[in-house]
Amino acid sequence: MLAFRATGFVVTLATSCGLATLHFAAAGLPETAGGVLGQLVGNGLANALILPYVIRFNLPAIPTERKRQLNEVVGLPADAVGEKFVETLTQFVRNLGLPTRLKDLDVSLEGVDWDTIAEETTRMVLIHNNPRPASATDCRAIVEAMLK
Repeated sequence: MLAFRATGFVVTLATSCGLATLHFAAAGLPETAGGVLGQLVGNGLANALILPYVIRFNLPAIPTERKRQLNEVVGLPADAVGEKFVETLTQFVRNLGLPTRLKDLDVSLEGVDWDTIAEETTRMVLIHNNPRPASATDCRAIVEAMLK
């Protein structure tokens, strides 16, 4: 049952990200930063990698009812704390055989200008759909977390 719910979650997320590209849904920071990072590793992989970090960043801005719904989708108790959802999402990405840290990628990150990537992310139009405002400093902090 968890696999079915997780598959439904991924399908819903993929559909939302696709619609956000057409400006009909609010993918926000995952799609924006994933698009910039996707220039290095491909958009799909970038989105899978960055999603748990962006969810963690957005936790303070996610309404309680939405958190309850997200928890239920991944099989957590409705009232589980947000960090538990992030941990579950991270494990799901791992279980797919995908990296959860930038250093786990099979690409050289030597010489990547992370400050420019953070700045470019803030200039992408979809960032305005993010539930929490994100500055270049915020985006850089997300990258720093992904580099650990």
